[in-house]
Amino acid sequence: MKKIAILILFTVSFIFLQAQQTYTISGTITDKNTGVGIPSAGISIRNSSVGTFTDSIGHYELCHLREGNYTLLINYIGYRNEIIDISLNSDKQFDIKLTPTDIALKEVEVKTNIAVTKTEIIRGPERDNPDANFLRVLNNLPGAATMNIGAGVAKPVIRGVSSNRVSVISGGVIQQNQQWGADHGLETNLFDIESATIHKGSYALLLGTSNIAALEITPFSFPNKYPQITGEAVLWGASNNDQLGSAFKADWHNNNWYIRGSYRFMEYNDYRVPTDRVSYQDEDIALTNKRVPNTAGKEQSISGAIGYRKSNVTTLFTVSNNYQKTGLFELEHDHDHEHGEDDHDHDHDHDSPDTSHSNIGMPYSTSNHFSVSNITEWKTSASRLTINTGYQNNHRKEFEHFHEHYEGQPAPDTSNDLSVDFKLQTYSSNIRLSLDEDKNWKKAISANIEYQQNRVGGFEYFLPRYNQVSGGLAFVNIYEPVETWKFQAGVRYDLAHTDITGFYDNILAEHLQEEGYESSIIQQYAQRAYDVNRNFGSFSGGISGQYLPDIDANGYLSLKLNLAKSLRLPSANELAANGVHHAAFRYEIGDPNLKAEHGYTIDFEAHYVNDSKLDILFNPFLTYYSNFIFLQPIAEPAIELYEEQPYKYSEAEAIYGGGEYKISWRPVKKLQLMTSGSIVLNRNIDGDKPLPFTPPFTMMNEIKFSDNTRSHRDISYYQISVSHQWYADQNCVGFGEEKTKGTNLFNLSAGIIYKINRKCSLDINMQVKNIFDTRYLNHMSLYRRLNIPEQGRNIQVFIRIPFNS
Repeated sequence: MKKIAILILFTVSFIFLQAQQTYTISGTITDKNTGVGIPSAGISIRNSSVGTFTDSIGHYELCHLREGNYTLLINYIGYRNEIIDISLNSDKQFDIKLTPTDIALKEVEVKTNIAVTKTEIIRGPERDNPDANFLRVLNNLPGAATMNIGAGVAKPVIRGVSSNRVSVISGGVIQQNQQWGADHGLETNLFDIESATIHKGSYALLLGTSNIAALEITPFSFPNKYPQITGEAVLWGASNNDQLGSAFKADWHNNNWYIRGSYRFMEYNDYRVPTDRVSYQDEDIALTNKRVPNTAGKEQSISGAIGYRKSNVTTLFTVSNNYQKTGLFELEHDHDHEHGEDDHDHDHDHDSPDTSHSNIGMPYSTSNHFSVSNITEWKTSASRLTINTGYQNNHRKEFEHFHEHYEGQPAPDTSNDLSVDFKLQTYSSNIRLSLDEDKNWKKAISANIEYQQNRVGGFEYFLPRYNQVSGGLAFVNIYEPVETWKFQAGVRYDLAHTDITGFYDNILAEHLQEEGYESSIIQQYAQRAYDVNRNFGSFSGGISGQYLPDIDANGYLSLKLNLAKSLRLPSANELAANGVHHAAFRYEIGDPNLKAEHGYTIDFEAHYVNDSKLDILFNPFLTYYSNFIFLQPIAEPAIELYEEQPYKYSEAEAIYGGGEYKISWRPVKKLQLMTSGSIVLNRNIDGDKPLPFTPPFTMMNEIKFSDNTRSHRDISYYQISVSHQWYADQNCVGFGEEKTKGTNLFNLSAGIIYKINRKCSLDINMQVKNIFDTRYLNHMSLYRRLNIPEQGRNIQVFIRIPFNS
């Protein structure tokens, strides 16, 4: 009887436990075309409060589910929703592939879903090769490069063109300061970037630009509607320049409201190179401890956003401030100037040698970019009205001890150390009306206006004071007669008025007259800024076509063709500058008669994806400029007043050509082989010579082993990769430009994501750049002219702690 009672008790307990048994649904959500995991995708169970979001690699888990039938709902911005019916009686794994969609969205989206020719380069944080600098991430893409100065300042170069030929648009507002020259970097915080897209089609016209290429950054947008708190804390360090940094960002959204904030701080010392001396113009420059002196710096960024959405109205307000302080390397002979009656030792004014290499000494620069913007959208069944407004305050200062370039040059009234002071304020507004987005024939109209006010100061007069008002009107049509064909065409007209205040240096004129120079030479050099008051206006536009043949169920093929005309207004320094550009190591002379720059481009793209195993991209282009503006050295300087080589802004017929390719192949699920490359060739037709600052042919090859199948309970992802970068010799150089020898670089990367619990994980990544400490010159660096090599071996470690509620 006792045994029977025990048996009955055991049976009842077993039945009870079985009744309480719960199961887990898990898996990975990926992009159907690329196979890349989608972070923050929403997955929920219909008619319940159960739901979650994917982590940084696209993995999700729904836990503690009882046996039964369920319907899963999967959604993410820019992808078709998926509905899956399942019968749950054990732990199940569902790997889900989402299909990108062209359907218009209700949420505020700065980037469009109707652009035919666009290339998305970043979506969420870079997982396998993170970097604290946004442009170094961009630099790894085919067709993209950076023009940089030292280790801290860089700006984008797309297909061989840079400066304000590439419009950088953040939050719907075109960022300013790109026209100041290559030594003025792009002031953007990587941790504020949700996605970034390169537009090469007509849609760029709607963004307020008439350039051929536009780099559009989406800093914030409304996430899915599930109430949640998400964020991440990041720590990183780099061995080459002893870089240390940290960042924190968090956002909260609950139905109608969205709030987000982020903060980043980073500091670094003088960077190391694989040599202890360099030679420039027969001058031997010693590098203590193999470091480039006075290249230390620090950066600080803070931003916030608040949004509200109700019914068919959405508004998002953002504010950000990016600050940077960077030392500027200076040649010793730059100190050799006249110093008047005091005849003081200028070298003595400089800071004593800093054995720690952490001091930011003279000369150095500071830049501060403050931005406020708003995106407001009204959506109806037939139309969508989007209004972008923004204000930017760019403040750039350069400091060095005052020294006379000529006898009698007056000392500054206030600070003896403030050599350059640029204050650029920009007010902008862009209105866009989209019609019939749910129909085969879509239309969009855009109008924008921008006002710039630049004020200058400091004893080194270079950029002039100016005001500029510009505006444009654009109209774009999208026509989709059938699913396999899509056509896009747009036209834009721009008007601009530029008012530059001239400046004539009477004291310099007197000095040159005493030296016996001719009146024409005196006029040329004493006119430190030309008085320019001009109007510009012209059309730009483009037409694009896309063919999506239905090849098979597992394959995807896209063929695109784009024809475009671009317009670029000459910048203030190109029109009116006349002085020493110290950070660029040259004397620059503007031309007030320069015309607006017109370019004509043909661009073709073929993209094939086969069931996420094979991905092939081929993208050639050809551009003709009727009057390309570039810097051309003057053969013989008219006066011996300055050490720097004089360059004059000139214009000529020019042609650019080249292309990019990218191939990715997964022979097995966990192994990926990739190769990509780009080439740019150009010609100054008038001078029958290449144009300066052209990137060489570049190739990157990578072997990556990764796994996110969760074969280990606590490790949700791990990867290890070896990459090879090849920079070819650059023998096609412009007037006064030196050839650059190519190089081979090898890099290593490894990462792991350890899941602490359902709400928090630990993402650790380590990279070794330039494993063999190879000495090489970057043809796109301003330090190339000084024969200063790039950074040597660099070990970087990133620790990310993403969290969610």
